[in-house]
Amino acid sequence: MGLYDLFIAPFFFFAIWLWSRRFVAKNLENDSIKSSLFKRALLLRIIGSVAFALVYKFYYKGGDTEGYYTWANALRLFFLEDPAKALSFLLTNSKETLTYFIYSPVVQTSSAMPYLYLMKFGSSEITFIKIASIINVFGLFSYIGTSLCFAVFSFHASWKLYLLFLEKYPHLGRELSISILFIPSVVFWGSGLMKDTITFGALCFLTAALYDGIIKGRKIIKNVIYIAIFSYVIMLLKGYIILAFVPAAAFWIFNEYKDKIKSPVLRFISIPVLLLFAVGLFFLIIQQIGDSLGKFSVDSIQKTATGYQQWHIVASENGSGYTLGNVGDFSASNIIKTIPLAINVTLFRPYLTEVRNVVLFIAAIESLLFFLVTIYLLLKARVYKMIIIILTNTDVQFCLFFSLTFAFSIGFTSYNFGALVRYKIPCLPYFAIALALINDQLNNGRRSVATTNSIPSSTK
Repeated sequence: MGLYDLFIAPFFFFAIWLWSRRFVAKNLENDSIKSSLFKRALLLRIIGSVAFALVYKFYYKGGDTEGYYTWANALRLFFLEDPAKALSFLLTNSKETLTYFIYSPVVQTSSAMPYLYLMKFGSSEITFIKIASIINVFGLFSYIGTSLCFAVFSFHASWKLYLLFLEKYPHLGRELSISILFIPSVVFWGSGLMKDTITFGALCFLTAALYDGIIKGRKIIKNVIYIAIFSYVIMLLKGYIILAFVPAAAFWIFNEYKDKIKSPVLRFISIPVLLLFAVGLFFLIIQQIGDSLGKFSVDSIQKTATGYQQWHIVASENGSGYTLGNVGDFSASNIIKTIPLAINVTLFRPYLTEVRNVVLFIAAIESLLFFLVTIYLLLKARVYKMIIIILTNTDVQFCLFFSLTFAFSIGFTSYNFGALVRYKIPCLPYFAIALALINDQLNNGRRSVATTNSIPSSTK
């Protein structure tokens, strides 16, 4: 990020402002509340993107985001030197073209070589660099411009997720907006030039497309295409998100259709069938991802998780590491014992006593709020009501199924709060939505009782 970014930034701010005005005029003209919310949430996401860039520039003094942009720019220079080879590298997954690209004279003399660790053959980092190089064109070859393009993509996806749940729960506009559009970690870590921004946005778009196309049956062909595209993008960049999402989504879709089954017997029989289907689908997805992406195969998934754990422990010299037990122990007993610990560390840690820097302090405040709201609802529901709500509300089931599964997988492998606060953003809105829906049903129950008690008894 340099003087060119400072020069080009106002142009992008103006372009985003024009896009937002056109979007509001086309889609939200007759809804002042939604249009105001759209503008405020978009502005916050832009601020988050700029803040992300400044933090990495002046606080972290560089990092992966700078490496991604540097390699994306190097690919642009390579394209000007050898368009055919550059196009081959962009569209294929060949070790030969990768080697040719890395050791080409124009790349060797560029500033990309300090970030050579990002160019491991077959890695998701190379895939992201290819995506970033395309977005870099729309960003006018500017770091801040490209970052803002990522931020707008992520925001638009969040907005689609917000509209999905608002359609089902129109009386929860404020609660859903906080849960989806205004979580600080999502705003910050989901707005920069990183894989997290793309995968988070793709996940939100994927959820919206599943609901519109599969559950509601609207624009089926268009939404099926979206489902295929966004699923593939997530698989390429962070396949473990799909591992957690697909079973939860299958459960969600089935439950939505189950309510249409008139026979109580068939509805009862369908539950174990669904569970078997979800488990089978889970292992099928693992196998398919393994066949195409290698490191997520059944044979190597343990090795991959162990590698993440050991690397993040080594990278924890600044005091931001944590441990859940024996690293590399994938026995059934250890995994079962670790499940609540891993979920807790993802959703409710770092604690304030574990803070070692400003970034973790903000994350700790957010985690504390999640913890307090969760405890409040547990006390308010007296546990048994919570169980009833979870068993009867398909949206709560879906959000909890995905968020808790994902929270376990991230908490079990990260072992570093610095990485965890970034990795966990896909599950935070879904967990927050579940809390909002549970609170709403508890309030509805209390209102129903209050209304019943307020009806005067009839006199003879």
